[in-house]
Amino acid sequence: MDVLRGLYGRYVESRHRRSFGEHYTPDWLAERICTKAIDDRYIGEQLANFGRGTAIKGVLDPFCGSGTFLVHAVWRILNSRALAREAGLSDRRKNDFVSRMVRGMDIHPVAVEMSRRNMRRLLPTVPAPAIRMYQGDSMLVTTRSDGSVSSGGDGAGRTVSNPPWVALQEIRHKPRKDEVERAAGDEGLFVGGTVAGRFDVAVLAVRRSIRLYMGQNGRKGSGFVLPQGAMLGAGNWKRFAGMYGRMTTDQWDVGRLPFPNTPSCVLLMADGAAPRRPSKKTAGCARACGG
Repeated sequence: MDVLRGLYGRYVESRHRRSFGEHYTPDWLAERICTKAIDDRYIGEQLANFGRGTAIKGVLDPFCGSGTFLVHAVWRILNSRALAREAGLSDRRKNDFVSRMVRGMDIHPVAVEMSRRNMRRLLPTVPAPAIRMYQGDSMLVTTRSDGSVSSGGDGAGRTVSNPPWVALQEIRHKPRKDEVERAAGDEGLFVGGTVAGRFDVAVLAVRRSIRLYMGQNGRKGSGFVLPQGAMLGAGNWKRFAGMYGRMTTDQWDVGRLPFPNTPSCVLLMADGAAPRRPSKKTAGCARACGG
């Protein structure tokens, strides 16, 4: 991962990465989130779907960057007990299954190409067209004339991601800025006035990721790395907790360990799961994020 990150940094200037809100997720954090969010029961269910030839609800990173979360999602699935029990599957079939399980999207074309290369390296028997990495705006902020949001699909079983960390006032392209502001208002997240410019796109990204890609049926899970400021600012936590309080199962305060300049936290969620009482390890994030 470090080599490809270096190449990405070489070809994409830091000012452009900042404008997209890109922060590299360290491997240790991506690995831990994937271990928690992508459980063996879920992998086993998708293996059964794969064997029957029915639709697979895979793991999605809608803001994949160079592919850190996707790499760890692949390793998590390949080393799972569920896959180990399938002794009759050839390596080629296992790689085929994993390629159908892991999906990524990013607005930046260079990031998508880096992600694709990572997947090709991990799944060498999978044909290039079968690698599911796409360039696009996963928040789908562009609306139709009737005000409805364009369709984003409904197929992810798990979502793991570090969404863009960028305040509204830092978006320099005015049409994009206006679209994001309108989308946040449509979602009931945006507060105007003196705090309008400090609205963090990460909050909107989580909302859109769950609503557009997770669907309505079955037990699903997700894990997001977020700036603590995005959760605290402008009453965001109260709104967010109102939407997803019953789904939030874990809150981790990881402080400045992943990103030296910005305190951050991790939210893990699952439909229908009873919220866990914060442990000593997670109590700091519960306090910081208003829980």
